[in-house]
Amino acid sequence: MQHTILRITVYFRSSVRRRLLAWLGGMTLLMLLVTSAAVSYLVHQFEQELWRARLSEEARNAGSVIDGIVAQSERILTAAGSATLTGAPERQKLLDLLLATEPSLLEIVSTDAEGAILAASNRDRAVLASLFTLSQSEWFRQAMAGVRYHSRVQYTFQDKPYIIVAQSAEDEGVVAGRLYMEVLQQMVSELDIGNSGSVYIADAEGEVITHADRRLLGGLLTQIPAFVAVQQGEEDAWIGEYTNLADAPVLGSLRRIDATGWYVIVEVLQAEAYAPSQNALATIVVVTLLLGFTVMSGNSIFMRRSIFRPLQRLSAGAV
Repeated sequence: MQHTILRITVYFRSSVRRRLLAWLGGMTLLMLLVTSAAVSYLVHQFEQELWRARLSEEARNAGSVIDGIVAQSERILTAAGSATLTGAPERQKLLDLLLATEPSLLEIVSTDAEGAILAASNRDRAVLASLFTLSQSEWFRQAMAGVRYHSRVQYTFQDKPYIIVAQSAEDEGVVAGRLYMEVLQQMVSELDIGNSGSVYIADAEGEVITHADRRLLGGLLTQIPAFVAVQQGEEDAWIGEYTNLADAPVLGSLRRIDATGWYVIVEVLQAEAYAPSQNALATIVVVTLLLGFTVMSGNSIFMRRSIFRPLQRLSAGAV
């Protein structure tokens, strides 16, 4: 290797023309490389800013969708726990009608302050209404204390994910429902975030409660430093690069949903997000090499015809 480098050095030093061409060619190539690097950097930065703005907007949109669904289900529960409904002779029929209007709810249960069931309706099978120790349930005790309760993800016998939502009723009782999480996932999955984009939801503790990939349900976002920073910080949103639960490098946006304390996460693989700039970089490198070769060849021809040949003729004439 050293011998080859030495031969190349001797070759260029043996002629003024070669040394001059080497100098001009090196400077030209250096300028082209610097220009290419600057253009590639600017393209990458512009592309990253576009994706950041897009992901941030989609996170806001997803948060609004989730807020709307949760708010609607809570309005249904409020109506189910109203004194007008619980005191009506046809309260069971009215409760069935309420449940039919909200596809995100699998079951609604209305109880008195002692935990006795006043009315109940379900789409698949009774879960909340079949509890023998209903009055000792966490959701019942929290709702009786005046807290809007959201449980962690649970599953029906058909493996449908749901959470329990409970709140106090007008008659000092409790009204609760099972919120079907796949409805939320379907709604947020309709957002267009590229081929590899995904939207999912985590609860206040960082546990994934909806995800298109069922294997990631129950995963903890506390493994991701960016999430911990948002969870413990004062900011409601964050966007940047990280490795997600599937161990894939992504560009993602995290946003807190104020109404529930949940988090919505919007991600796209870095390979897709940065593919245009990487393709542009490859194109720029090829064009730079071709341009450098063309310029160096042109310089060589120009200098040979305009400088060195006339000098050779003058030298020959002087002799």
